[in-house]
Amino acid sequence: MTYIRDKISKANTSYLMDVARRKRLEETTSSNYSRSFSEENDEADAIAKWKEKRLAKLKDILNKRREYMDKGNGSLEVLTDEKDVINIANSNPRVVCHFYQEGFQRCKIIDNILTALARQFLDTKFVKILASKAPFFTEKLHIKILPTLVSMIDGKISHVYIGFQEFNGDDINLNAVRNMLFKHKVLTYECCTIDESCNDNEHVSSDPDV
Repeated sequence: MTYIRDKISKANTSYLMDVARRKRLEETTSSNYSRSFSEENDEADAIAKWKEKRLAKLKDILNKRREYMDKGNGSLEVLTDEKDVINIANSNPRVVCHFYQEGFQRCKIIDNILTALARQFLDTKFVKILASKAPFFTEKLHIKILPTLVSMIDGKISHVYIGFQEFNGDDINLNAVRNMLFKHKVLTYECCTIDESCNDNEHVSSDPDV
């Protein structure tokens, strides 16, 4: 009888220990599940908030792009009167003006680059005018070499780029021009973050006839 009682006692003890282990396992699993579920919820909330902010930013950029395009930005505008240069400089926060001469290959190269940049950076106004039609500027700025670019910020001249000197010389390319314009703060990424044309890899031909 004693032997049987011992067997029953051991069986009961083993059963109770097994029940206790399963209970602890269930509690641990439940705790881990709750913690994992909570972490997943936190992560989902963070992603949702990021998407919401991103969407709001993209909408803001699109609205700004429309506003600038409605003003005529997005292309290299040809001017025929130097008074228009002054008016545009006073009505736009950032302006790049190309003083050129018909038939000059280097002027055509600059035109190709500025046309590409105008499509990319809508918050900057790009214009060009024959140097012969802008005697006030050519005299005031001592423009002797063409092409000459003039950057203007808030109606004031910020920098004058003579020929290709500051654009890698004969190795001129879009990146070289863009980097110099950024350096003098006449370009920003205000309207450029969702536009693929802002990609550094955009190719602009150096062939003036393209």
